Amino acid sequence: MAIYAIYITAGFLGISFVSFPPGHLSVIWLPSGIAFLGILLLGPSATIPIFLGSLSIKLPYLYQADAAVLSLLTLTVAAIIETFQGWYAHLLWNKIFASRGISSGADVLTFFTRVAFTPCLVTVWAIVGLFILTGYITSDLSPWQLWLENTVVITMAHTLGIFLVVALYQSYWLIKQDPWTLKEFKIGLISIIALLVVCAVSFSLSDLPLYLILPIFLVLIIHTGYAGSSIALTLVSFWTIIATANGLGPFVAEDTYLSLIHIMVFVLCLGLTMQFSALTLDNLNANKRDMANTIQKRTEELEKKNRQLLELASTDHLTGLCNRRSFEKIANKELERAQRYQTPLSILALDLDFFKTVNDTHGHAFGDEVLQTFTKSCLECLRKTDLMARLGGEEFVVLLPETTEYLAANVGEKLREAIEQIEAVSPEGINVTITCSVGVTTGTMQDENIAALLHRADEALYDAKKLGRNRVSIYKRMGTDTGVILPQ
Repeated sequence: MAIYAIYITAGFLGISFVSFPPGHLSVIWLPSGIAFLGILLLGPSATIPIFLGSLSIKLPYLYQADAAVLSLLTLTVAAIIETFQGWYAHLLWNKIFASRGISSGADVLTFFTRVAFTPCLVTVWAIVGLFILTGYITSDLSPWQLWLENTVVITMAHTLGIFLVVALYQSYWLIKQDPWTLKEFKIGLISIIALLVVCAVSFSLSDLPLYLILPIFLVLIIHTGYAGSSIALTLVSFWTIIATANGLGPFVAEDTYLSLIHIMVFVLCLGLTMQFSALTLDNLNANKRDMANTIQKRTEELEKKNRQLLELASTDHLTGLCNRRSFEKIANKELERAQRYQTPLSILALDLDFFKTVNDTHGHAFGDEVLQTFTKSCLECLRKTDLMARLGGEEFVVLLPETTEYLAANVGEKLREAIEQIEAVSPEGINVTITCSVGVTTGTMQDENIAALLHRADEALYDAKKLGRNRVSIYKRMGTDTGVILPQ
């Protein structure tokens, strides 16, 4: 029965603090908003406590003991109509806003006219007519004027009640989903206090400071959005009503109905303008964030694709090793470093022996498997600082930083032995022996680029093949013999 307690509490507070004589006319009838929201959230089960709440609020003020039956019947019918008002508003909400809520400035206008105003207009005229017919509402005016005057005022009171309650509820969920930062909270609190101070001065001393609420609301909208402006709107609205009811402020008039109209127009214009502006700004900020996220996502995707393209441009797709272009770029930097710090740098040129015969005899698919197996075996024998690349076909090269020519020859022999141990079985079930020849050379201070080392390594490789293949050959320098390490 929580909805019942909330409903009657809002009703009695409204009658006690924000109503005008005669007949306790309220400027903002919050129970209408609570009825709509209760049915929207709880469904049909909320209609009974809302009906009972409406009846409970009316009984202390409108029950007539001398005509008990008629009085109870009239108040019961009025309570049924008010309950229907909330039900009808919830049907319109589900038809228009169920899938998106109030999410734009245009939605504020649509919600006010179609969900808040229409159900109130449809129902209030009947309640007012019923009360005039049964004598609850009397005046010196003609019945038609009395009905029209009360219908306008009460319809707007109920409409503003729905408008403000929904604004507060949506503000609660916005803050819950995206809590304010400490800075936003401080700005919101200071702005609301400033609004109340401006209202106090305006309603007690001068009307002029009232215009200052507009820039303060603008600050609220910029920093706290829809939620902050809705909370401030509610506080300013009730401050205005209480001050006017006590004879203070610019909205005081001799005719009570005129005062009510002035306040309602003020609250309505301020509310629609502030909420329209707040939601429009919130949407702009959301679009800005979405655009920034989209740009960041697209940028990350582009960077990923660029890395993939760079990898494809620098990697041999079959073996996963560097290709010639990538190798030369890295090796030239290593050569410069080695020359700068006078450290050794060696290169091995490797070539699979009789690989063309393997391809021609057993097919290129098997040849590809052999190249992949060869690559794996070599990498297992090398350090992490060494760089192996495929120059093309069955030609490979290994860059050995911090490695002398003699040590490089030993690495070449280690690779040669590892390759010799490979047992490759062809698709025909034939065991195929794989061997390789290795050429070794070391960089000098006179080398301008890595191409010079590759050329010397190729010459040493040619010597190894000429001497029978499956061996390691060190480059023959001028005035020396070619060093050939024969397999053991």
